[in-house]
Amino acid sequence: MKMEFLNGKGWRKAGAGWIICMIFFLAALFFSIPVQALSDDEVKAPSAVLLEPQTRKVLYAKNADEPRPIASVTKVMTLLLVMEAIDEGKISLTDTVTASEHAASMGGSDIWLKAGETMTVDELLKATVIMSANDAAVAL
Repeated sequence: MKMEFLNGKGWRKAGAGWIICMIFFLAALFFSIPVQALSDDEVKAPSAVLLEPQTRKVLYAKNADEPRPIASVTKVMTLLLVMEAIDEGKISLTDTVTASEHAASMGGSDIWLKAGETMTVDELLKATVIMSANDAAVAL
């Protein structure tokens, strides 16, 4: 044991530390923001699911089993598969892709690809991400 504690200086330093801790504790206790769960009426989305990532426990669900259009999810999964193929060296951003008749026939949001038209993987990725182009996603 050091002599500081015997002459009282160490006790004052330790006491000051406890006082600071108590101030922070009390501030957190009195100035905390109340939190409450949202009701289904307050969640504007037609359906939603919130998962805790480590346990995958469902924290909130609204119309979780209701069938929903999956166009954007499909495009995101297409982008994921294309990026994995690039990472694995199966394709590169500079590779050219020829649009099929099927890709050119996609409706909705598109970049008006014509059957036989060629674009690079990079260009098709950008069209899928920026324009949400169905035809570009199918071509990829």
